[in-house]
Amino acid sequence: MTLRRDARGRLEIGVCNTGIGIGKDHDPRVFRKCYQEDSVMRRQFEGLGIGLALAKESLERIGAVLSFESDKGRGSVFRIDFPQILEVAGEARPAGSVLP
Repeated sequence: MTLRRDARGRLEIGVCNTGIGIGKDHDPRVFRKCYQEDSVMRRQFEGLGIGLALAKESLERIGAVLSFESDKGRGSVFRIDFPQILEVAGEARPAGSVLP
């Protein structure tokens, strides 16, 4: 996991894994509800395919952006870019900022 602020004060959290990864041809559909790369008949991993869709929808409600990069067979990196007004526990807010 990485945690950093950019020059504009926006917070970015990155989470990477060394899992099965996501094929490039599936990139445009990853955040669709009930979408899974494997078909039902040959799926190796359980799940409903709604986790990423719900995470993206929830983050967008507070102005954050969820994105990812993935290599099939090597893993994925998911990034959340939060609005400038959010803070990390123990970190001072920029002067003049107000939480919603």
